[in-house]
This record gives sequence, structure tokens and C-alpha cells, in this order.
Amino acid sequence: MFQIFQQSNNTLELHTDSLSYFYKTHNNDTTYISEYSKVFDKNLIYILAISNSKKIADSLFNRSELSNRFNQN
Repeated sequence: MFQIFQQSNNTLELHTDSLSYFYKTHNNDTTYISEYSKVFDKNLIYILAISNSKKIADSLFNRSELSNRFNQN
């Protein structure tokens, strides 16, 4: 396990529709974590993004930016 997950984290944001996607952000004093999972064509995709910059986490690892990284044809 990553050391970061053994520490207590503050949940900042949580979104889900209970069926097709899940998005959660949490942090401790120096680390910002974004988790995103979504079902695409019966395949589960999971992204874990960790940054020590709140600015980067807020701009690159938000729900819409992570979702936009996937193109469906």
C-alpha cells in the first residue's frame, strides 16, 4: 500500500450515479488525491491521480477533465 492511504484523509468531493461512474477527491496536509472510475463498453476503467499541488489537482484532475480523457467511438 502507498503510505498516503495509511494516513487519515479529508474527503473533499464525492460524485457517483451508483452504476456507471465514481469520482472522489481527498487530501491530507500535502497531498491531493483524485480517484475516478467509469464503465466503458462493459470495461471498468480506474484512474488514481496524486499531486502535491492543489492547483494542479483542481485543474487537471477534476471530474470533467478526467472524464474527457476518454474518447468513445
